[in-house]
Amino acid sequence: MSEVPGSGKSTLDYALSTAIDGMVIGHDILISVLEAGTLFGQSAKQAHRIQWTLAEDLKCNVLGILG
Repeated sequence: MSEVPGSGKSTLDYALSTAIDGMVIGHDILISVLEAGTLFGQSAKQAHRIQWTLAEDLKCNVLGILG
């Protein structure tokens, strides 16, 4: 999901994950790690790639769902 900072995305993510016994791959955490030494736009793109990779891995290896 994409919206302006402070709009409640992370709050909604964590509330939804609790309600459905799910997992959140935190974009803000990835950005904060990647921002050291990179431009914001580059770190955001890298974070999205990492999130999709982690989600795909989780889907296949933890949930047993093949793509």
